[in-house]
Amino acid sequence: MLRLFLDVSDLLIYFAGARTPTGIQRVQMGIVSRAAAAPAPAGMAIALARYDADALCWRPVDKAAFTALCALASSGADAEAADWVTARDALYARTTSSAPIAFPEGAILVNLGNSWGLPDYFRALTAMRQRHGLRYLPFVHDCVPLIVPEHCQQSTVHDYARWFAAMALQADGLLCNSENTRRDVLQQLGRLMPGFSLPAHVVRLDADPRELVPETLGASGALRALRPGESFALFVATLESRKNHLLVFSAWLELLRRHGPARVPRLVCVGRAGWHAEPALSLLRSVPELQRHVLLLSGVSDQDLATLYAGCAFTLYNSHYEGWGLPVTEALAHGKVVITPRHSSLTEAGGEAALYFTPQSQPELVALVERVAFEPDFRAAQEAVARQKGQPRSWAAVKDNVLEAVAALARHPMRPAEGRMPLRLGQPYATQRACLPRPDITLAVAEAACQGPGWHRQEEWGLWCREGHATLRLPLPDEARGVPLRLYLDLRQPGEALVVGLRASLLQTNLLHASLGGAPLTQVELPLEGSGDVTFVVDLPAAHGTQPGVELELDLDNGPGVAAEGIAGLARTQIGAGLRGFMICRTDDHAARLAFLERKSFLSPGQ
Repeated sequence: MLRLFLDVSDLLIYFAGARTPTGIQRVQMGIVSRAAAAPAPAGMAIALARYDADALCWRPVDKAAFTALCALASSGADAEAADWVTARDALYARTTSSAPIAFPEGAILVNLGNSWGLPDYFRALTAMRQRHGLRYLPFVHDCVPLIVPEHCQQSTVHDYARWFAAMALQADGLLCNSENTRRDVLQQLGRLMPGFSLPAHVVRLDADPRELVPETLGASGALRALRPGESFALFVATLESRKNHLLVFSAWLELLRRHGPARVPRLVCVGRAGWHAEPALSLLRSVPELQRHVLLLSGVSDQDLATLYAGCAFTLYNSHYEGWGLPVTEALAHGKVVITPRHSSLTEAGGEAALYFTPQSQPELVALVERVAFEPDFRAAQEAVARQKGQPRSWAAVKDNVLEAVAALARHPMRPAEGRMPLRLGQPYATQRACLPRPDITLAVAEAACQGPGWHRQEEWGLWCREGHATLRLPLPDEARGVPLRLYLDLRQPGEALVVGLRASLLQTNLLHASLGGAPLTQVELPLEGSGDVTFVVDLPAAHGTQPGVELELDLDNGPGVAAEGIAGLARTQIGAGLRGFMICRTDDHAARLAFLERKSFLSPGQ
């Protein structure tokens, strides 16, 4: 029996502050609601799960309540409506009070959304993989923060880079929304870990958006801002740098000045204002004739969005880069002409049914808009092409595609993180929460080494140990077998005297999933006498085993610990030592030892 758990954590977090779904939320709602409502395929069991960052576990999510909440999200835009708040809070309360999921042996956790904003996600995942052989399959929607970071918030780039490196160590396979995304993610994996790859299946997001819109009585308010019968073009996208509304607004201004406002369709832009929207908004505010001809709408429900698609003359969708391009699929599903740039995955989303222009070419965009807006026969012919070649499949078919891909990926052997990237002897590893624009495998390896609940969350300098036991697992390369080793531990002292017990034992890795403690190597005490940073040197005898490695237990039970109130927000907890980093090398590798020492800061007498 293949036991599948669909992680809906980020969707529930999104619903805590918003109601109207965007692209990735719609994808999850479409797939998960179908999987929750239909019987599972033979030989498969499906459940929903939510990650609990405080307890480092996953808790069950009721399928019926989740499906009902998704239906409410599609039926309205008021995030303060009583029925919405009641249903959402009831689901949250039930999930929070549920016991943690005891994953069956060999179960699969599938995350169809994003997890890079979930703290300690991979630490919890590592524990479940070791304890239960849990497999992890993420859905990669795009590599935009790595491909065009200039069009993303810096914090998003940093979060995504950390996530991507950790994902490379933990994922057992990948689901990708397009061939373009698949190429991107495998290329980025190759740069991060040369020679390494993951099995990846493509699940196209060419699904009918109309299935997600519930039928209701009453008229929609989406067209109230437009004059009756007014012709308009529709552009659905977050108002942000990557979508380049500035190009579209500039094209519309050129059209207005060339043809006059009576001939040019109104431009209706649906989407909230996002990062770096100011250049486009500044142009809009500074040109009254353009401002009168462009309508900005946000907080639009799925029902009202469907009304806009049905009523528009045509659509356009601009972007610097995409993982799929859901508004292209939505427009074609409504039988509408869609104008979009020819790049990335947009040619997969639009296929033969879309009209393409050279990316960021205003003359070509203007020329296409002129043909579609001013030549009725051309527009009618292109609408016929959209109806013939752009019709989507059902969300149930997309869901089946996901389950088929998961079943295929499950046939690949599981490979634990320890076997993918052992530590390199002589390589310093920092445990800090770094803010880097590219994935860094050494930081991901260091983060993965800090396992279990004995650690606080990462900070910019490193991380604090909790009072009790903190585990550090160091998988080593074959060259470490049978030779004496020297371990360097960079610790941060908590400000009061404390003795930390350090036990080192041989780490034997079960290639199925579990890390097993082996023979003891050494046991020492590390005295911390005040504040500031200190480096300890621990010599380890020769380690023998089929897969060499060292497991370190930092024992903080022999001291009172220090109240962490006021330290990095860890109020009402106890901390012991802080770990800034580590390095392990052969005892006789004098070059590595010297290089490590030269990285340290030395003070001259009197400083």
